[in-house]
Formats: sequence, structure tokens, C-alpha cells
Amino acid sequence: MGSQYKGSESRIPVSPPTVVIPPPTFYKKASVEPTDEIKFVKETYKHGSRYEGQKWKGMRHGKGRFYYDDGGMYDGNWNLNRMEGFGKLYYVNSELAY
Repeated sequence: MGSQYKGSESRIPVSPPTVVIPPPTFYKKASVEPTDEIKFVKETYKHGSRYEGQKWKGMRHGKGRFYYDDGGMYDGNWNLNRMEGFGKLYYVNSELAY
């Protein structure tokens, strides 16, 4: 027969491990100051794509349309050169992609 424990039982409270979750990394939304100038531009890029819309500090910002060289098109909002917010993407045949 095996040995048996003879003594007082001591219970040590065990707390669950602490999990540290870093905050998500989001890019900041630009705030346009009244002194900043927003311009309407029409630009054609290498390989045939083009942009018609607002630019701020050299970046697509505000409302604009980007025409892909394959014939597709995005029409919507931009924030710091990124498609953001409301907008529609169209396939080459003008069918709505989303």
C-alpha cells in the first residue's frame, strides 16, 4: 500500500493569470483646419489610372473618384489617401461590386 499524506491542508488562493491585451492600432482621422486648403484635382497616373476629387496636403482626402486602369472605379470618401467611409466600387462592366 502507498504512503498517505498526514498533515494539515493549506489552501493557497490562486488568482487567474493577468492577460494584457494591447489597444488596437487605428490610424488617426485627419482634422482639416480652416486655414488648410482643400483642392479639387484631376490627375492621371502612370499605366492609365486616374483620380478626380478633393486633395488636402497632397493626399486624396474628402470626396473623389478613382478610375482603375482596367476600367473599374471607386466613387466615395477618402481619408489621408485611403478609401474610407461611404463609397461604391464598380467592376469594369459598371456592375456594383460593393
